[in-house]
Amino acid sequence: MSATAAGGWVLYRDRPDWADVTPLKQDESERTVLRIAYTEKFSDVHDYLRACMRADERSQRTLALTADAIELNPANYTTWSYRRAILASLDGDMEAEMKLVRGIILRNQKNYQVWYHRRWVATRLSGADGTSELELTGEVLTEDSKNYHAWEHRQWAIRHFNLWERELAYTELLIGTDVRNNSAWHQRHFVLANRNGEASGLTPDVVAAETEFALNWIGQCPNNESAWSFLRGLHLDTGLADCPRLLQFCRELLATEAGCPHLLAFMADYRADQLDRRCPLAEGETRESVATEALRLLHLLATKADRIRRRYWLFVAGDLHARHGGQMPELQEGLVQPELD
Repeated sequence: MSATAAGGWVLYRDRPDWADVTPLKQDESERTVLRIAYTEKFSDVHDYLRACMRADERSQRTLALTADAIELNPANYTTWSYRRAILASLDGDMEAEMKLVRGIILRNQKNYQVWYHRRWVATRLSGADGTSELELTGEVLTEDSKNYHAWEHRQWAIRHFNLWERELAYTELLIGTDVRNNSAWHQRHFVLANRNGEASGLTPDVVAAETEFALNWIGQCPNNESAWSFLRGLHLDTGLADCPRLLQFCRELLATEAGCPHLLAFMADYRADQLDRRCPLAEGETRESVATEALRLLHLLATKADRIRRRYWLFVAGDLHARHGGQMPELQEGLVQPELD
């Protein structure tokens, strides 16, 4: 552990057990325009760190030195790399390292270097089953549900330790707590799509069950884009139009949520998918009538539901009209036609 005097910190240059090391100052030109005002402690620690790195000393004292340097600057990837080299050479105590890193993560939750180091240690910890990684990321995500670093580490742990089945319940808990938690929806799709290894986990039965899961939450909170995006992801490979249940649900929801932009856009995409892939149409429908309905939905988006993206929706409408026809007289004025090859 780092040395401290009765009155506080003891500089490395004042420690007898470091008398054999000549500190290496940072190489700064006299012509430097702006010098960083390092504290005496910071300069002292890093002067000794540079000297030990140059000598490639790998010992318990240099391990403690890196801990002091990391405490002063947790984002210094060079220090972390040196620490890993020392741990590997000493066959270090990975249990103790896990505890140390946990504390650093909780104090520096959005630090790339410490999360990478945690992963490195976890792969070298004998008997590790990934439970501690789920617990740590869960603790961090409780404070910030959108912490990218925690989610990335959690996904790695799930893959590495094969923890797929436990994760669906976790995402359901998060979604139930905050249905607008886009990260939780994304995590759910990640688990469903990847839990079977190279083969997609989005089997027809899974897609059907998860479609109902998403529709249930959309029914409770129609203006939540996260659930709509999840629903699109479920049907990305097969196409929206292969699931008539989607159109049925949207039509029912339209009766009370006619101004919901996500609903209108989803319905327009469903209709466009029918036309693009020449899917079978319902009795009494024609390609002309389906195109006309899609244009009407896009017109509602452009003029009422999502006017801030008016030009985008008009462009989409122009593209659809050019490819599939359809009647929408009031859309013609100001219509942005795409340039087609």
